[in-house]
Amino acid sequence: MWQEQTDWIAEMFNLAKEKAAAAGITFVSHNNYQVLTPDMSKLILEAKKAGAEVVFSGPVPPDCITMLKQMKELDYNAKAIIMIRGSTIQSG
Repeated sequence: MWQEQTDWIAEMFNLAKEKAAAAGITFVSHNNYQVLTPDMSKLILEAKKAGAEVVFSGPVPPDCITMLKQMKELDYNAKAIIMIRGSTIQSG
C-alpha cells in the first residue's frame, strides 16, 4: 500500500485497511509519500523485499507514471497493480 499524504486518500486507505482485514487480506508493506515525489524507490524496494504481490495506491497521474517507470527499472513485477486515479484525465 503506497499512500499519498492527503486527507481524503488517508480516509479512503483507512477504510480499505478495515475491509481488507475483514476479508483476510494482509498488508506486508505500507508507506506514505508526498505528491509529486521524484524518487519512489523506497516504496518499491520495500514492497519487493516484503514479497508484496499486489500494489494498491491512489496516485495522481504524474506519480503513477513515476511509480510504474521505477518499478520497471527496479525489476519489481507485482502480480496486480491497483492505482485508482492514476489514469485520471483532468480538464481545465
